[in-house]
Amino acid sequence: EWAFGKKKGYGELKVYDLESYKGEWANGTKMGEGTYEWDNGDSYSGFFANDKKEGKGFYRWKDGNQISGFWKDNKFHGEVEYTLNGTPLTLQTSEGSVLM
Repeated sequence: EWAFGKKKGYGELKVYDLESYKGEWANGTKMGEGTYEWDNGDSYSGFFANDKKEGKGFYRWKDGNQISGFWKDNKFHGEVEYTLNGTPLTLQTSEGSVLM
């Protein structure tokens, strides 16, 4: 759906056969709940605000390892749950830290 030349509502975007996004849009940006998939098999499912990961979400690598928690401005914020080879680990992040 489009409004004033910008994407809004629920929709899908494919960048050639490389990357894709399925989810909510507002003012032409990823806004709300959605899933972004990269061509290497990694994916992020959760919330977005202004094209950035924001709020609850999880990132899954192609090998099955994943990390979940809260995001702020595209970075983890606070406690995160990391699953490595099926073993869950709880980590505390500091503001602005990058785990990946």
